Amino acid sequence: AGTIGPDLDASFGPGREEGFSESTIREIVRQQVKYPIDADASRDVPAMPANLAEGDDLDAVAAYIAQCAGSTDKTACPGPGSGAAGGGEGGDTKATDGRSIFTSAGCGGCHVLQKAGGTGRVGPNLDESKTPLQEAIQQIRNGGGGMPAFKDRLTDKQIRKLAEYVAAGGAK
Repeated sequence: AGTIGPDLDASFGPGREEGFSESTIREIVRQQVKYPIDADASRDVPAMPANLAEGDDLDAVAAYIAQCAGSTDKTACPGPGSGAAGGGEGGDTKATDGRSIFTSAGCGGCHVLQKAGGTGRVGPNLDESKTPLQEAIQQIRNGGGGMPAFKDRLTDKQIRKLAEYVAAGGAK
C-alpha cells in the first residue's frame, strides 16, 4: 500500500456501499486528477500536481480505480491499463427530495452529512460547511475543486433541491 496519496479503498468504499456506479467513480477520479485539491494536513490529504495523467492514460487509470478501489471482490480487478473509458452516471432522475438526491447521486461517498448518512472523507464536511444556497447550486451544477459537475446527471430542479438540502445542513 502506498503512503503518498489517499487510501483509495477508504475513499471510494463508502460510495460503493451507497451505490456509486463505476462510471461515476471514473468521472470523480478524472476530475480529481485534472483539478486536484490543495493539501489538507487536518485530513492527511497531500497536494497532488494537476494532470498526472491525460487522455487514454487518464481513462485507463480512472477505470482501474473505479473497478478496484473500495471493491470487496479483489479477483475482479484487472491489471493497470485494461479499463474502458466511459462517461459518468450518478443520480436517480426520479428522486425529488434533497436527501434522496444526495443518496442516489452518491454524495455521501465523498461528503460527511450525518443526517443523510454521508461518511465520505474526500470532499468538505457538509455538517461543518455553511455553504450559501447559490454557491451550493453553482458547485453542484458545475463542479470544481475535485468535485464532478452534476449538470448533465441531475435536472435543474434536483440540483436546487439538493443545494437547499445541503445548505440547510440536511434539515430539508
